[in-house]
Amino acid sequence: MKLEKFVQENRTAFDDKLPSAMLWEGISDKLNELETEEPQGKIVSLRSRVYRYVSIAAIGLVLLTVGGLIGSYLTQQQTDNLTFGAINEEYEELENFYSQKVNLKVTELKKYRFDKNLIDDIDELDIAFAELEKELTKQGVEVDNDEIINEMIENYQTKIEILERILNRLERKQTEQEKVKSDGKVNL
Repeated sequence: MKLEKFVQENRTAFDDKLPSAMLWEGISDKLNELETEEPQGKIVSLRSRVYRYVSIAAIGLVLLTVGGLIGSYLTQQQTDNLTFGAINEEYEELENFYSQKVNLKVTELKKYRFDKNLIDDIDELDIAFAELEKELTKQGVEVDNDEIINEMIENYQTKIEILERILNRLERKQTEQEKVKSDGKVNL
């Protein structure tokens, strides 16, 4: 409040002072410099910033694409498990024989009505077989894989035995039911 009052009372004393000519010349020179500068300086810096951001985004896109391709390749390599039939012709014939026999038994089994829990052992064998395939793939063809191949063959044999037992039980049950039906009929 005191300062405000002082300024109002002495206002005329402030207005009579003028800045020096050197000050006006400095201001004028600065204004002339600003007028002569081309405004493209800002546009160039804006363009360079945009270019920098676009190039960073392009590099990021390239890195993501390359990473995706590498990941896809590795995933494909992991899912393409090696089977023992790929090692040599003899094993290929064995694998074809066992897989056809298993498929035939499964097809026969589908003709019957049965409890789906009977197939649990088959599912466990399939999981074990998939693990053996992964192990065989991990070791590769060049390594001696006789132990893994023997386990895979045993897996097929066990699967066939289980399917045959299930089929035999279902056939006996069906035969017994048919016998009961025929014994229950009255012949006239």
